[in-house]
Amino acid sequence: MKLPPGVRQENIEQLLSDAVPPPKDALIAYWTKVHKVALPYLARRPLRLVRHVPPITFYHKDRLPPAPPAVHRLPIPKRSGGMTTRVWIDDLEGLLGLVAMDAVEIHPWHATVDDIEHPDQLAFNLKLRAATSWHVAAETALRLTDLLKQAGCRAWPKTTGGDELHVLASIPRTHTHQQVRETAEAVAAKLASADPRCTLKAMDKRPGSLLIDYQRNGYGATSIGVYSPRAKPGFPIAMKVTWKQIESGVAPDHYTMADPRGRKR
Repeated sequence: MKLPPGVRQENIEQLLSDAVPPPKDALIAYWTKVHKVALPYLARRPLRLVRHVPPITFYHKDRLPPAPPAVHRLPIPKRSGGMTTRVWIDDLEGLLGLVAMDAVEIHPWHATVDDIEHPDQLAFNLKLRAATSWHVAAETALRLTDLLKQAGCRAWPKTTGGDELHVLASIPRTHTHQQVRETAEAVAAKLASADPRCTLKAMDKRPGSLLIDYQRNGYGATSIGVYSPRAKPGFPIAMKVTWKQIESGVAPDHYTMADPRGRKR
C-alpha cells in the first residue's frame, strides 16, 4: 500500500479500512457548535487520535505531524523505555487545530496532563458479539453500576456510536494505573461469574455473548471521548447518557454530528 505524504508505516497503529470520515468543514462547524459542552470531557488529557489522511484512516502513533500553537505537546515516558509525545488541548482553537492535523476521532486518556501517573477515571467497555442484543449490554451495565456503587464509585454510561457501551466512574487520583486496572479486572470477573453470557476473553466470540473489556484501564489506555465523532456512516458521536435512557433502550447511534442533542429521533 502506498502511503500518503507525511505518513509513515510506523505512524499507523491500526488501519480502519471501513472508515467513513467526516469532512473537515463539517468537523469545524460541529466543534464550533459543541465545544463548550465537549471540553469538560476532552480538555487537558493526553489524546490518542484517529486521523484521515486521504485515502486512509488510522489510529496514529509515534511521531506527530506539525501542530498549530493551540495544540499542546506533552512528552510522555514509554513503559518500554524512551519517550513519546501526545497532544492535548484546552479550548476551541485546540479542537480546530486537531482538525487541521486531520484528526477525525478523539480518544482521551483516563488521566489528565497534570498527573499522568494517577487516573481519575475507571472505565469498562461492554462489547456486543454477533446476535447479542443491545438489551443485554444495557442490563449488564446496570448490574455493573451496582457493583461499582458498592465499591464507593458513582458510575455513568456512555454510548459510543458503535456496538459498544461504556461505563465510567470518577475516582480520586490516589491509585496507580496498575492498581486501577486490577480493581477493574476484579469487578469484571465478579460480574462475569454471575452471568454466563459475559466473558473477559477477547477471543470468546460466542453468538449472544458480551465482552467486558476492563483493559481500557492502564497507562496510556483511552476510550472514545464524549462528543467525539466516529468515522462511521451517519457520523454518530459518543455521548454521556442517563441510566433512564439506558433502561429505555437508547440506540448506540442516537446522537450524531448533525443532531448532537438527539432531538430528531
